[in-house]
Amino acid sequence: MTGRNRFRDLTRDFTPERRRRVEARKAELRAAMPLHELRRARAMTQQAIGQALRVKHPADVPSE
Repeated sequence: MTGRNRFRDLTRDFTPERRRRVEARKAELRAAMPLHELRRARAMTQQAIGQALRVKHPADVPSE
C-alpha cells in the first residue's frame, strides 16, 4: 500500500453542511484565480475559453 487515498474516499463521510461549505470555498477560490491559472487548471485553450464565454479575439472585432 502506498499510503495514498482517493479524495472521494477522504470526503465520503462529510455531512451535507460540510459539503456545502467546501463547494462555497471552491467557488471563492475559482473567482479569485487569475484567468491564465484557471485556464491551465481546466486544461482549456484561450480559444476554448473564448468560445465558452462567447467572446471574440480583439483582432476579430471590427473597429468603430
